[in-house]
Amino acid sequence: MPNFVFLFFTAALLGLAWWMKNRKGIVPVAGVEQQLHEKLKVIEATWSDVQLEDPLGMEVGYRLIPMVDHQQDGELPGRIRSIRKKFAQ
Repeated sequence: MPNFVFLFFTAALLGLAWWMKNRKGIVPVAGVEQQLHEKLKVIEATWSDVQLEDPLGMEVGYRLIPMVDHQQDGELPGRIRSIRKKFAQ
């Protein structure tokens, strides 16, 4: 490993940071911080912010209809409900 090169770059970056910190020509604007705080205020969510969910549809092939059909004791809707419950928890 070229340790000397890494140490040189580290020293150069530290020197650059020190130089930028101690520059006298830049004076921070006092109103900028206040404007940023006003823009970043937390706004509480209301019911008008909630978007309606689109209904979910599922298309199955002809051979998979018995898995979905309630009259034929299809177990897929029950599995989907249990997965939704686990995901919600």
